[in-house]
Amino acid sequence: MLPQGQHTMDTPAVPTIRRIQIALQLLASLKLFSYLFPQQALVYDYSTYDYVIVGGGTAGSVLANRLSEDRTLNVLLLEAGDDPSLEVLLAGLVHLTARSRLDWNYTSETTQYSQCHKGRVLHHPSGKVLGGSSSINYMLYGRGSPLDYDMWATVVNDSAWNWYNTMPYFLKSERLEDPIIYNSPYRDSHGINGHLGVTRETSNEIRKYLDSFRENGKLETFDVNGNESMGYTPQMYTIAGGARQTTAFSYLTPIRNRTNLHVMKNTMATKIIFDNNNHAIGVEALTERNETYVLKASREVIVAAGAFNTPQLLMLSGIGPEEHLRLLNINVRSDLPVGYNLQDHPFVLLSIRGERSAAAAPHTDPHNFPLPTFTGYVALNRAQLHPDYQSINFAVPSDSAMPQKFCSLNFGFKRDICQILKAGSSPPEIARARDAAQHVRCYVACLAAPLHDYTGTCAMGLVTDTRLRVRGVRRLRVVDASALPGLVGGNILAAVVMLAEKAADLIKRDLSLNFRPSHPFINV
Repeated sequence: MLPQGQHTMDTPAVPTIRRIQIALQLLASLKLFSYLFPQQALVYDYSTYDYVIVGGGTAGSVLANRLSEDRTLNVLLLEAGDDPSLEVLLAGLVHLTARSRLDWNYTSETTQYSQCHKGRVLHHPSGKVLGGSSSINYMLYGRGSPLDYDMWATVVNDSAWNWYNTMPYFLKSERLEDPIIYNSPYRDSHGINGHLGVTRETSNEIRKYLDSFRENGKLETFDVNGNESMGYTPQMYTIAGGARQTTAFSYLTPIRNRTNLHVMKNTMATKIIFDNNNHAIGVEALTERNETYVLKASREVIVAAGAFNTPQLLMLSGIGPEEHLRLLNINVRSDLPVGYNLQDHPFVLLSIRGERSAAAAPHTDPHNFPLPTFTGYVALNRAQLHPDYQSINFAVPSDSAMPQKFCSLNFGFKRDICQILKAGSSPPEIARARDAAQHVRCYVACLAAPLHDYTGTCAMGLVTDTRLRVRGVRRLRVVDASALPGLVGGNILAAVVMLAEKAADLIKRDLSLNFRPSHPFINV
């Protein structure tokens, strides 16, 4: 444990970052990049739309694009934040987005598991900006293992969510811009005409690390998003054309002048409105000017406010654990386990000293990811053929303030944290220690932090059915990370975009008997 009053975040770089964030906030007030995104909608109290989407984040932006493809539908998108600004669009400025005006800045309560963190609390970044967390995350693109989705299908008892029936939506959303993969047999595992631009790490610096891993018996894979889901490989990013591929930039910028899409920014939904038959008919919303609007939906209200805000809005609207709602004097419409089942990948930072290399210096081009990066998907249980542990590795110079290895441990099978020692994965100097297991237990408990892949708080099968309709009420869906029935073996961005693409097809099929799915052989 660190002595009281000391923590890992007290570095000279922190005040500098704060000053840069303030300068960028002033720059953002000029709205120099607002022309890239849909303009603020002119909305009146009691205006009616076919669909009201609450949350213009990762999933909400995708839905807004796909539903407004039908020009006979009027779609309203509500977003609590504003347009993305410079530090969002430039991938190299990713470290400036957290703890800024772009972030909801949620923190955990002080616990025994956060003693080494600033203020002894954990920071939980969540995007408060058009594009949501896709606008502030680290742009890592990984779908996870096919077995993750087959497990979803088993959990929710619906084959529509297995790998075979979700894969077409990954392809539909993706626009691969890596020439090496494009000209390889792995091309068929990727989409090339989608909205979300995806590239791969191209630095030669990581080659020697991958060679070293292979020489030590570690598996290297050409493309972890292809047919093989295990091994070490160059990192894939949602970066293309020199810009971060937020879902706002990828899905809303191309349609910013679409007349049947209305985007109301700096506006937060505070309550879902129901009629006497428990049909969702609209929302109450509060603007930045403290003005309250009632905005009506003639077809559906779709909540896509994220794993924290979606359950909050549902509970404020009477959907949640009955006992909890009654304590708050909220009229109960549907007794559901809303807010339970929060899942995330824990991670632990490890720094490993290597040889000096000028080539390992951080990228100076702000259009690139800051550091050369490769990732590994490994099974701690060596008898299985799918990963349960991920490591993300940054190559940096030895005098850098940044860590040289970023180790993300997904204990999805609820193993004891010291199981890693039994797998023979620990550094020798730790393994030889008399109380190695206790040392690692303390280290992990003290330094573990969330990886910001929040899921499950309105899980499919528990809160929604497999068509993402909220149980016990009508004309209300949840389409965001909160609806994922479980974590996948990687960053959840790709899974959330897939979910939104598939949800759009589900909604369109409910609209029309003549609906054609994205792929003729899939079960929507």
